[in-house]
Amino acid sequence: MFYDASKLATNDVPSCNRRQGALPIKNLVQRFQILQKITLAQKLAEAVLQYHSTSWLPQAWTLQDVAYFTDQSQADANNVSKALDSLHLSNRFPDPTSPDSVSHQSSLDLKHNFGIRNLTLAKLGVALLEICAQTDSTTPQLEGSPQIREIIAARKLLDEQHRSIMTLGPRFLEVVRKCLYCDFSCNDDLHGEALQSALYTEVVCTLQDMKTQWKKVFVL
Repeated sequence: MFYDASKLATNDVPSCNRRQGALPIKNLVQRFQILQKITLAQKLAEAVLQYHSTSWLPQAWTLQDVAYFTDQSQADANNVSKALDSLHLSNRFPDPTSPDSVSHQSSLDLKHNFGIRNLTLAKLGVALLEICAQTDSTTPQLEGSPQIREIIAARKLLDEQHRSIMTLGPRFLEVVRKCLYCDFSCNDDLHGEALQSALYTEVVCTLQDMKTQWKKVFVL
């Protein structure tokens, strides 16, 4: 697990000992307020930019791979409000002896057979949709691996403009669409400067602007 332990430096030893470990942030998302959801979305987009080329963020990542620390000694409301302060990637480095379920399908297979131009960004789109959705995006009846089913089901919800995903508005859903389809008017190589720049401008900055606007609403 990866976390900047220096953030705990201001805590005394007893408070650190009370910590009960980490839980997937997905378990808490449905209890987030709008501003918290947008903040989480922005942090995820930034994490993709920072870690997409490392073992810390596998191509087929999910919200289950993003964790937060919880303290059972605190009130439940405090855990919710502080969860975003302790976000960290909970993936372990891959075992070289165990095959990756996604590695059996080349990027060309994903692109030509399923229209998935960039798996990492498609999974970001799924995660963003899960943040605003009131239902699980996975549809078991669809063909393909669980990772592919998630992406296809997310696209289906998006195309249908299902009421369960409308909580954060059309601007947020446009960001989701761009990620799901890797629709940034450039190539689909996330190692390249063009897509990285587009992802920052059209996703990270858009979410930052949405967060700023919502902060004004809550201040008022």
